[in-house]
Amino acid sequence: MEESKKEQGPPKDEKAVQEEEEKKQQELHAKEVEKMKMMADSMIDIAFFATVMDIEKTLRASIKKLFRDKGVSKQDREQRARGLLMMGKIFMKNGETDT
Repeated sequence: MEESKKEQGPPKDEKAVQEEEEKKQQELHAKEVEKMKMMADSMIDIAFFATVMDIEKTLRASIKKLFRDKGVSKQDREQRARGLLMMGKIFMKNGETDT
């Protein structure tokens, strides 16, 4: 039994044990923060793709009405076309990146 005590080394004092525990807690906290950042990034990605899908669906419906809706006048269809063009310009302007 004495041999196993010698192999373990001298007993740690209370301050060293406390410091080691604090270090472990800090590491655990850092890992939790990293997980939360990754989850937040994933949530942002999901929200972005959901928004893109909604915009695409709206544009598809608008374009369909523009070209296929014979129940409105040509003037109304032209106004819809101008609205789609305006939306496109806005999206292009706001979608630009400085690279």
